[in-house]
Amino acid sequence: NIMQKAWPFGLSGVFHLIYFQSDIILVKYIIGDEAAGLYNVAFMILVVALMFPSVVYQRFLLPKIHRWANQDKTLFYKVYKQGNLVMLGLGLFGMLLAWWLAPYGIPILFGEHYQQSIDLFMILALSIPILFVASSVGATLVTQEHMKTKVKLMGLVAIVNILLNVLFIPKYGATGAAVATVISNLVLVMLFYITANKVVFVSQN
Repeated sequence: NIMQKAWPFGLSGVFHLIYFQSDIILVKYIIGDEAAGLYNVAFMILVVALMFPSVVYQRFLLPKIHRWANQDKTLFYKVYKQGNLVMLGLGLFGMLLAWWLAPYGIPILFGEHYQQSIDLFMILALSIPILFVASSVGATLVTQEHMKTKVKLMGLVAIVNILLNVLFIPKYGATGAAVATVISNLVLVMLFYITANKVVFVSQN
């Protein structure tokens, strides 16, 4: 019974690793170690920026969201709507701040050799507002019986990400991997949003 309940959560972690980090591995094997190193610097800065929504939704709000989903549907929907707007605003602010700081911060932290990482990060930073909203919307799909649906969506995005990388990296290099990541994240948040409104909040729409 424990395995039956737990497997969607474990599989979601696997799919997250695939669509979020497979780019680095594919860049390494398709282009080479140097390109992978440049991409990894930009990627790690993105990971730092995404720690905020992760802490808010997975550590602080998630227990409350489970309770509201079962006991107070009206409040659950209100928090969902407001959370999306707040995360979008914070994500846009974070993206603009990252764009402003990156040209100065990356050479200072990693050295002048990583100047090319700045351009890659400028692309990856587009994912900041997208994934901030995805954290808000995706949290609603962890409630009740919806986790299996969320895992299927994440699996689909993992496939999309790999296909895009295979198409883009040979032609555009690490820049293609960055673009593939942004597109994959956009597909993810769109699938989450459509599913949340059609399945989780169908009675409110």
